[in-house]
Amino acid sequence: MKYGLGIRLLIAFIVGGIAVVYKIKINPRYKQSEINIAIKAPRRFTFDTLTNLKNVPKYFSWISDLKESKFDRRNISLGKVYYGVVNMPFLGQHEVKYKVTELKDFNWITLRPERPKQSWFNTEVTFTFFAITNEEMHLGVKIAYHRTSALFQITLGRYLRYITDQQLDRLSIAAKNLVLTKWEKFRFPHGRHNATKRKTVPKSKSNSKNIFMGKDQSSISSGGNYTTSTTDKTKYSDEL
Repeated sequence: MKYGLGIRLLIAFIVGGIAVVYKIKINPRYKQSEINIAIKAPRRFTFDTLTNLKNVPKYFSWISDLKESKFDRRNISLGKVYYGVVNMPFLGQHEVKYKVTELKDFNWITLRPERPKQSWFNTEVTFTFFAITNEEMHLGVKIAYHRTSALFQITLGRYLRYITDQQLDRLSIAAKNLVLTKWEKFRFPHGRHNATKRKTVPKSKSNSKNIFMGKDQSSISSGGNYTTSTTDKTKYSDEL
């Protein structure tokens, strides 16, 4: 009888402690996962490339599909909604409507689920783009799970941050390679070797133009919801 009472008291104490920890609210960003890398490409070009909906699954393996609403064809803007298919390890695939909650001059963009209940963990993703020089920029990616319960953050949240850190390591490599590949094609649409050969040819009406004013390369996506055009090419030339 004495031991039975002790066990019941212990169980009551543990349950009470869990309830207290569950009710404690903490800032979900206090230990968010993040990476920071330098990329030798203009800031605006990097922004346009990484925010192109077709490019997102190429560097972010957790997103298998991302598209805009049929009724909202605006370029990236505050409040714009996107439909995403998310693949979480061990949890499978689910659809989430993401909303742009922060957007600052092609320097900062944050997306969060439009309705928290749609996402298991209310995942927030933030991209930052800052110029280091005219030819190099700094990319930052942060992922936070907006569950304010201390119990969640010290249990399941700890595991989620671990697998998120691994995902961000892979993302940093894939995103950097993607941007550098597209920037190389953008600068030298006919190949670096051919571009060098053309420099040795006397200037004429056809080859006196700046390389960024050349023929449209439809295979190079500029970003957001645009496609590359002659006008798009001029907006990067002043960053060189």
